[in-house]
Amino acid sequence: MKKNIGRITIFLSLMYILTVNPGLVSGATSITGSGNMNYFGIFFATALVSGICCIIMGLFANIPVVMSTSMEMNALVAFNIGVL
Repeated sequence: MKKNIGRITIFLSLMYILTVNPGLVSGATSITGSGNMNYFGIFFATALVSGICCIIMGLFANIPVVMSTSMEMNALVAFNIGVL
């Protein structure tokens, strides 16, 4: 039973990151200056990086740890660096 609660918690936290991160970062202006960043591109990059990091942690570290992007760095990029 405890394993199932842990799996559900990990799944819900990754779904939270995959839904909040694109909404947060897509508000910043694009580097080309022609509008905001692409929502689907940010979603895809977050999912891709999370998947690659999880596979690397499973293969090389042999630890069942889920890794994803941090929300603090995304907020820094979106509101401090991306606005410039």
